[in-house]
Amino acid sequence: MKRRALFQPHAATLHRVLALAARCPGRPAVRRLMQPFFHSLVATGAAAAGAARRLLESVSPDRGGSCLRAAPPHVAEAADVQVIVAAYNAEAYIDDCLRSILAQRTRYSVEVTVVDDGSTDATPALLARHAAAGLIRLVTQANGGPSAARNAALGELRGRYVLFVDSDDLLPEGAVEHLTATAERTGADIVDGTFLHLRGGRRETGRVLPDAVTTDWTVLQGFACGKLVRRELFFKVQFPKGYHFEDTLYLYAIFPRCRCVATVSEPVYVYRDHASSSSHAPLGSPAVMDALWVTLRLLADAQRLGIRPDGRLFSACCRDVRSTFLRLATLRNAAATRAAFVLLSAHVQAFFGPMLPDDGRERPLARALLRGDYAAFLLHRRLG
Repeated sequence: MKRRALFQPHAATLHRVLALAARCPGRPAVRRLMQPFFHSLVATGAAAAGAARRLLESVSPDRGGSCLRAAPPHVAEAADVQVIVAAYNAEAYIDDCLRSILAQRTRYSVEVTVVDDGSTDATPALLARHAAAGLIRLVTQANGGPSAARNAALGELRGRYVLFVDSDDLLPEGAVEHLTATAERTGADIVDGTFLHLRGGRRETGRVLPDAVTTDWTVLQGFACGKLVRRELFFKVQFPKGYHFEDTLYLYAIFPRCRCVATVSEPVYVYRDHASSSSHAPLGSPAVMDALWVTLRLLADAQRLGIRPDGRLFSACCRDVRSTFLRLATLRNAAATRAAFVLLSAHVQAFFGPMLPDDGRERPLARALLRGDYAAFLLHRRLG
């Protein structure tokens, strides 16, 4: 006999209860105690998903595009490593950024491609000076956002490997050598490493990665910068235009296509932590809806790329979903949150079917998505 919940809580009551429970110590135990009481199945079929999309489009339309390339990039054998920097109004940081790249000591050849994405400050003059000295390859374009800027550089792949650096960040000494030597020695498609955070002039170590080679790409960190990527992974894809959170591309369309990845314990990237950082999301604005739109778009693109769903990808998807709903929560729009669940649940059911994540910690959330159980989803999202 199918077990039924003792009650199905009203949405407002559910949010209040979960907010209180999330502040309690011992959250896994709290979740186990609450789980039998929190179930609320919602329709996730075509009609319900269509209605949910219309509601969400009224909050913030899906203006983005596919990550799939219309045509393959031009490939040139100019260097071992192509470092790509997208710059927009970066006058305060771009010189430091480029100096950190150009000062790299390595046995491998490096070409630096900088895309000026329609800057209106002193950035164009600063970049023109570096270009005139023959230090960088400069591409200029009208402002189109981070994805368009990165894609402008990816239109001509000039190195065997690609390395993205944000214009306000830095490469520590030895980064290119550590990453490239590891890729050459192991045959890895992607090499990741330890990040440093620059706060108030002090460098602090973030997550320290081990020296390892594996077929399990979930060991990689989820952002684009600071990773050495074999150029072939960009032959079919580019960054999806028109979205914030464009780095989600790696999770759904880059990482799953890797045969082998590697990590190094040495610091390979310095992230400058400041309020105007290009990595900061516009929390509280309708633009946070892009976190949902880009995930749905990339799930569809993954299918078109022939990426087969598996437990690793489902685990990573669940973690991405948690981040997405944390951002959506800043809208303080309960109807939009519920509609986002309906639409996402429909896509997850279509892509992953009956399988479950490899990571057992994500299975309660996954079951809620697969069953269309909104109350259980909120419980496990808040207390997971």
